Amino acid sequence: MSRRRASKAEPRLPYGPLERFLGPMIISHGHTVMETYGDQFVVGELLDVSNRTVTRWRAGTTIRLSHADTIACRLGVHPSAIWPDWFDVSAPEMADA
Repeated sequence: MSRRRASKAEPRLPYGPLERFLGPMIISHGHTVMETYGDQFVVGELLDVSNRTVTRWRAGTTIRLSHADTIACRLGVHPSAIWPDWFDVSAPEMADA
């Protein structure tokens, strides 16, 4: 089985802004701020991703551009609402498409 190889690495965005954006949502679901940053299950449940995915994002401290777009769509917002530098990061990627 062959793996698809990209010609260059996909741009990445920091994970921190996503957790800060999710903070009020998590608290409104009855969880405390401490749980927000300590429990991957809460974040995974809100984003409809696995605990393992959240753990990888936190460990690597970044999220691929395509995942960031999907996450923002699931939350009903434009990615720039979570990552203010979205257009700076995504513009070169879109130009190559």
